[in-house]
Amino acid sequence: MTGLEKDVLQNGLCEGCECTGFVAKLNYVVDATAKTATVTDASTFGAGDDLNVANIHVYDKNGKEKHGQITADAGNAVLDISSLNLSSIDILGTVISTKGCKADLGIYSIGSVALSGQLGNKNNQGVRD
Repeated sequence: MTGLEKDVLQNGLCEGCECTGFVAKLNYVVDATAKTATVTDASTFGAGDDLNVANIHVYDKNGKEKHGQITADAGNAVLDISSLNLSSIDILGTVISTKGCKADLGIYSIGSVALSGQLGNKNNQGVRD
């Protein structure tokens, strides 16, 4: 599986917050028969931190899009993707913790890669120096 990770911008996103232990992960399953995309939070957080929200976006190459949110630890979002071109969709997610740590995750061209997998980031991605 190939995926694209973005490093959290080091200035302005989480000024002064401590992100040690923050590991953003989203699992996805695309059901081509039911025409749904299920994205589940699998993130871990440092002491005293928790999931605030994960914003989920699914796009196809024709510009059509679907959006959802996860607001509970290990929760999921099930998106109806019946109007999208399933041969090539992208899933993007932004995980935001209660302490303000953020990570942008993505997997691209799912129809040609894998119908299930994980969007993940590096350990302690939001740590500030």
